[in-house]
Amino acid sequence: MEMADKSISADGMAACSTDILAMVRSVSHRPTPHEIERCLKKRYPSVLIRNTLRHLILEGELAYASLHGRQVLEPSMDRRIQISPHIALAPENHGAGSVGITVRLRHGASFGTGQHPSTRLALRLMDDVFHADGNERPIRFNRVLDIGAGSGVLAIAALLLGAGTATATDIDPCALFEAKQNAEINGVSDRITVLDTPLEDISPCFDLVLANLRTPTLHHILPELVRLCYPKGVIVCSGMRSEELPSIVTYYTSGGIDLWTMSHEDGWGATAFRIRS
Repeated sequence: MEMADKSISADGMAACSTDILAMVRSVSHRPTPHEIERCLKKRYPSVLIRNTLRHLILEGELAYASLHGRQVLEPSMDRRIQISPHIALAPENHGAGSVGITVRLRHGASFGTGQHPSTRLALRLMDDVFHADGNERPIRFNRVLDIGAGSGVLAIAALLLGAGTATATDIDPCALFEAKQNAEINGVSDRITVLDTPLEDISPCFDLVLANLRTPTLHHILPELVRLCYPKGVIVCSGMRSEELPSIVTYYTSGGIDLWTMSHEDGWGATAFRIRS
């Protein structure tokens, strides 16, 4: 009987962990421990919920954060996280994994830590694009442009996957500083240019353009994307809500671009396009 109880407890904690992580990973709301317990108490005993929360924190899955004076829970970025088959993210003091690349990031204020689904979606589509031929050896892109680079995570990932050079643009001085720091941490400073130049002043052409931006901006910059990208070049767009994705696909495919693939996570969407030759 004792063995059966332990098995049930383990199963219960596994199920409870899944539900808690789903709640915390929702970008619409960072819950407090009390909110998690209140939401799940009809499915699990309070003692199980509390023990599971304690376990997830000790295992480095979750971390406490302060938000508007409240103590909330968020996904922990203090460990290596596998984003896609060939791309992982980790704090700056972590080493590389055994498979693919690891982008090491210094904790900062800029967008692009991997906590938001739009960053993860962009990285996963990048993985698909770089390995489109099905080989473990990535396709080589000579020139990459990352628009609204934030922490520089997308541009750095492209370089680590084998791209020749990258240009990372942002209008936020904090982002420019942190992108340069992260490039240095990952050993790619000599192959990346970080700047605040307006998009219309950037000279073409690029093989791969990355844009993790909100939908109105993605609509607005389409002519510039077409201008900046080589024929048969690839554009990866993220930052859209899932319900906004069809309008982006319709707008882009009517402007000389073919849809390649798309993906969704937690109400957010991303897509990859290819410029027609």
